[in-house]
Amino acid sequence: MNTLVRTMRLKISSTDATKRVLLETIGAYTASFNRVAKIAWDERVTNGVDLHHKTYYAERELTGLPSQLTISARMKATEALKAAKELIKRAEAENKRIVFENVKLEAKGKRLRKLKTIPSCPQSKSQAIRFDASFVHP
Repeated sequence: MNTLVRTMRLKISSTDATKRVLLETIGAYTASFNRVAKIAWDERVTNGVDLHHKTYYAERELTGLPSQLTISARMKATEALKAAKELIKRAEAENKRIVFENVKLEAKGKRLRKLKTIPSCPQSKSQAIRFDASFVHP
């Protein structure tokens, strides 16, 4: 069975109090994403389940976020780390080609190519919250 999933962006009208709470939640979510990504990067963990076991309870306590948001932040961090890992692999392969080409270019006295920058640990200034409304009870 095919399922269609849509992401909607909604403008929310809110009071100053609800706006403050929403901004605090976004801040806690972003901080959780950054901490989890840093732990995974430092410990070279890309498996979501392993990362969950290493970070879940500490993140719940530190952020006060509900379970769904804590897990969502960890999942986004895992996805970002896997993407960074793929970019690193591509950059390293490209750099090997560039080094080989530069040997030839240098012999001919031509301008050398610059090496690609290797990505570092994913971090975010403001992470958009991924929220699944199917978990909201009436």
